[in-house]
Amino acid sequence: MKLGYARTSTEGQESGLQIQVEMLQKEGCERIFSEKLSGKDRNRPKLEEMLNNLRKDDTIVAKSIDRVARSMHDLSNISKKIEETGANLKFLDQNIDTTEPTGKLLFNLLGSLSEYEGSLINSRTKAGRENAKKNGVKFGRKKSTNKNQDAQMILAYQQGQTWKQIAETFDVSRQLVWRRIRNDIV
Repeated sequence: MKLGYARTSTEGQESGLQIQVEMLQKEGCERIFSEKLSGKDRNRPKLEEMLNNLRKDDTIVAKSIDRVARSMHDLSNISKKIEETGANLKFLDQNIDTTEPTGKLLFNLLGSLSEYEGSLINSRTKAGRENAKKNGVKFGRKKSTNKNQDAQMILAYQQGQTWKQIAETFDVSRQLVWRRIRNDIV
């Protein structure tokens, strides 16, 4: 039996997921497991379900290696489980079929290259982030109040206003008021 696996990293990639599903249907997959999760997240319920339903001589089909795993270690663990079951892997984009010796060789080589590419992307992203910080770019969520407003909140609290009153005045949550006041008291 051919089992298909399709995955996209984010919710905004529905069309990419649909394209993968159509490829798997065209390939003759009788059952397709799909999910919208990062490849870095090893906790992928649909992948686990598929691996747990494998039988001898089944073939797992995916668009590409990076849909199944993002690291050589992860890929090695997954392929070991598939091999122990007596099942096979097939990747459509790379034209790899592990039922053949050449397919097994290519599978291992491309898995290593995928991990290398991921490492390059991470290092470039890290370098870009560090460069942006040096140039004064601030990361994270913008503060909802400024120092002047924080001081006004503290003063209002000291004058007897409740957190709720202060929150309504500044159009913020009571939780935020509590955090600003707590930071001043502590």
